[in-house]
Amino acid sequence: TEIYTLSLHDALPISLYARISDDRGTEAQGVERQLEDCRALAADCGWLDLEEYRDDGYSASMYASRPRPAYTRLLADVRAGKVGRIVVWNVDRLYRRPAELEELVTLLTTGLDVEVVAVRSGSLDLNTASGRLAARTFASMGAYEADATSMRVTREKDARRAKGLPHGG
Repeated sequence: TEIYTLSLHDALPISLYARISDDRGTEAQGVERQLEDCRALAADCGWLDLEEYRDDGYSASMYASRPRPAYTRLLADVRAGKVGRIVVWNVDRLYRRPAELEELVTLLTTGLDVEVVAVRSGSLDLNTASGRLAARTFASMGAYEADATSMRVTREKDARRAKGLPHGG
């Protein structure tokens, strides 16, 4: 992970965002582990003014049936100019749908200067063509993974249903 120097992004609060779709039986430990790593990166970089956004139990895939409240609040804060940098554990925690990424890109290319930093994949500058290309590539991979997971789960439910076993609806 790179260590960053003071920049314009540091004048505004640093937003830590964590999300996990399903964290059964672990009392939100998946989200907490993500935030621990984000806090550690922030500390290493000397970023002090931190605001945390948590979506525990919320999917970001196209199959999600409910909006992510913390993500919605984060975007509202970005629109209001209250965010200088978004730190996530991995970019697929922030967005998995290409349409969500494009919404974020649109926000950031209309004069808002917000950096996205991922603990696992580094910084993405959505204000540059190369940064948007990298982000779109990650979003496509995330969408693929969500589709593949959905197909596996559907197949398992179909098999359980055919055997007369509980299949989760």
